[in-house]
Amino acid sequence: MKMIKYIPKEHSRQWINTYSKFIIPVPNIQIQNEIVEILDNFTGLLGSLNNELEKRQIQYQCYIKKLLTFNKNVFKKFDDYCIISKGEYITKKTTIEGQIPVILGGKTPAYYINKSNHSGKVIVISRSGMAGFVTFWDGDIFVSDGFMVDTKNGLEIKFLYYYLKSIQDYLLSLKRGGALQHITSKHISNLSIPVPPLSEQEKIVSILDNFDNLCNNTKTGLPAEIEKVQKQYEYYRDKLLDFKQTSE
Repeated sequence: MKMIKYIPKEHSRQWINTYSKFIIPVPNIQIQNEIVEILDNFTGLLGSLNNELEKRQIQYQCYIKKLLTFNKNVFKKFDDYCIISKGEYITKKTTIEGQIPVILGGKTPAYYINKSNHSGKVIVISRSGMAGFVTFWDGDIFVSDGFMVDTKNGLEIKFLYYYLKSIQDYLLSLKRGGALQHITSKHISNLSIPVPPLSEQEKIVSILDNFDNLCNNTKTGLPAEIEKVQKQYEYYRDKLLDFKQTSE
């Protein structure tokens, strides 16, 4: 197979001088067609998966809105069903590195240390940084710049999490202050939350969990499948287009 130089015709002299030295592979037309067919199949599959993810995300938002809309008589005082506790102030310099995620004011752990201040299911609401941002955790964590929310009196914690996420924009709007904006525990305690029968809460959680896993899980959901196909595409692209130069 010959390698030929590609000389562009409709560009500036500088552009020509830069790119006219490029050498491109030109295998026979049958091989070219086979390579194009294989890579087209991968790009088509990636397009289909991304379209499916987009549709599922739209469905997810529709179900959140529909399932978490309640009559006024279902709403109760936050403090009657929830327990709020404040995180502990630490700095990275004063800790020992480990496997426990430290939750500050962002969407993901800031770093990892060797101790925790909460174990099991908990809702975390960031106090500053992305003040008001809600995350859900199940396991050992160390909450620093945030509030931990546990539930009581028959309120399913994952149901509360989904409801708080449905009013995420409102919670973010509660932040106050100057350069370093924050929210207080009073902001949270003043909320009214829906408390339907436990069986209804569990049904809602089951439906939304399925959508959440499908749309967001990077191990078993559509994002995981998209990542796998993307890696396959890149592998075959690099292999199929890796030609050795035999002549000019």
